[in-house]
Amino acid sequence: MIYISDASFGYPGGPLLFKNLNFGIDLDSRIAMVGPNGIGKSTILKLISGELQPTSGTVYRSAKVRMAVFSQHHVDGLDLSSNPLLYMMRCFPGVPEQKLRSHLGSFGVTGNLALQPMYTLSGGQKSRVAFAKITFKKPHIILLDEPSNHLDLDAVEALIQGLVIFQGVLMVSHDEHLISGSVGELWAVSDGRVSPFPGTFQDYKKCLKIEELEGFYLTTIIILG
Repeated sequence: MIYISDASFGYPGGPLLFKNLNFGIDLDSRIAMVGPNGIGKSTILKLISGELQPTSGTVYRSAKVRMAVFSQHHVDGLDLSSNPLLYMMRCFPGVPEQKLRSHLGSFGVTGNLALQPMYTLSGGQKSRVAFAKITFKKPHIILLDEPSNHLDLDAVEALIQGLVIFQGVLMVSHDEHLISGSVGELWAVSDGRVSPFPGTFQDYKKCLKIEELEGFYLTTIIILG
């Protein structure tokens, strides 16, 4: 389990992005964090994973919880001179080849595709390999930062199916299909806060449009006034 208690964060020399964050993630939490670009959603994932430390407050992670993180960085870090199967064998020495083949296959990397040079794979296929790698040790909770970037529809479907096996999922995404197929709860990030959103992703988008219109009318009134 993961708890954030009275945590604030700001990058050195800059203002606080978040103040007094308080929330928890259970082993069975399935959450998508939503919010405008640049609001700090990825920063929150980094605080949760331990890549960043809070300026003040506490981030508690149970020592018993296995956690994995998936982002575009993991795709960019693939060994392009290798093939998917050989790459997995190097990452997990001593594991039987058939077990690695089976795991790759569960993400759609099957047959000859598992033996093709990595540099010949599409962006979506590389993402599948990267996802297979970080999930091999069966983490309890997986954190995903815009996981559907560069994925085709088939790859997104494979990702949705792959996420079913995990107890806990926390993702940052703007992909409505991925969100609706993978999680059951939305958290909205705005004004330095993180709060549950009581509705669907469609409801959230409608709220954003209303806020944009209200902001436009307010700006117009100020200018005309």
